[in-house]
Amino acid sequence: MDASSKKPLLVRFSVRTSENRKSIGTSTQDGTFTIQLPCAATSLIVEKSEFRMLELPISGNNRMAAYFLNLELYAVDKQGSDKPYFQSEQSQLVLENAGTSSNGTATRYFKLIDVQTKKNVKGEICLLYTKVANQKCFTYLPSSKGEKVIFDQEDIIAVIVNAQGYQTYTGNLIIDKLDNKSNVYEIALSKMQTFVAFSTESKASSDLLKLEFISKTGAKLRPTLIGNSNGFLELSPDDTYTLKGNFNAQPFEQKIKPKQGLNFISLDIPKTSLTTTVPEPPVAPQPLPSIPTMMVIHFEQSQYQLLPKAKTSLDSIALFLATYPTITAQITGFTDNVGDRMLNKTLSEFRAKVAVNYLVSHGVSEAQLKWYAMGQNFPAADNTHESSKALNRRVEIKFSENTVSQSK
Repeated sequence: MDASSKKPLLVRFSVRTSENRKSIGTSTQDGTFTIQLPCAATSLIVEKSEFRMLELPISGNNRMAAYFLNLELYAVDKQGSDKPYFQSEQSQLVLENAGTSSNGTATRYFKLIDVQTKKNVKGEICLLYTKVANQKCFTYLPSSKGEKVIFDQEDIIAVIVNAQGYQTYTGNLIIDKLDNKSNVYEIALSKMQTFVAFSTESKASSDLLKLEFISKTGAKLRPTLIGNSNGFLELSPDDTYTLKGNFNAQPFEQKIKPKQGLNFISLDIPKTSLTTTVPEPPVAPQPLPSIPTMMVIHFEQSQYQLLPKAKTSLDSIALFLATYPTITAQITGFTDNVGDRMLNKTLSEFRAKVAVNYLVSHGVSEAQLKWYAMGQNFPAADNTHESSKALNRRVEIKFSENTVSQSK
């Protein structure tokens, strides 16, 4: 959403890996999104025209799980004369007298502030002069009235700002008036946000309601809860927090030291209650039902988001597999033949993984699931008409009995 107006935004998502950058989807018009993070992703990038790009390093993305979070974007500084603005807003501009000497000067004071709190921020400012190909760097201290710079020629100057805990500011500055006056530039910086998003295997919402993060100073922070097994909150990076609560009638405590950016964690909750003193009688194993041969869910063209009808089918599959843990499922993704073959292979992988992810988040053991990606191979119907292509944009879920597990 827009951090100022709180209105929803349609944004673009991509991830950065050690090798490249890859687009992974967009949000909807109402601002909601569902994205699949590849295991190799090192940061999440959120972009929208006229807004500041948000890049968040990723930690803990090493298991199949579902997480939730809210993201806010701040508007960029628009191009204008005699004020810093974002380089993304640069339009074609030629200064007729740029690089020429003049008897006049322009005295400017540079200050750094937090875009949200408006408080002063310590940071390094570097000015890259276009015409003379020179660079000048200096440090702004919050206690000062601003770092003084005297300009003696017209120029377009790059402004790079780095401050601990903040996104890098990459901007430009147009000096087109040597007016022998002074002015103050306030450059607003966006924080490098730090989120902790967690998931649990507990389905007791009453347990989550009592969960709290306790800082080193003793401050108690309550997370935003999503459903019965997920939550998130914004914390300070590299501080240590104690996560406390009760799960399954047992005291729960876990140390959390978030890194800058997105931190995905699974809570190590106790499985059973320690207060149980009388053993429960053994439960006779449930007889295996007649195993269905296969179920199929379908997707929109070029998409891997689950449709409402698909979620309904997966809900019934999740209940079935959780009830009968000796039954396994082979989950295979497919596409139609439209587009690049390799991109279709990747899309079919995402379709299979999003189905696996949904089942795991609804109580199915990962050991019961195996996934495969077939791309446009093995179509269920010919690809000559749109109606038949729609049948090929699918995930097939085939069931079988794990006889090895049953014999043990």
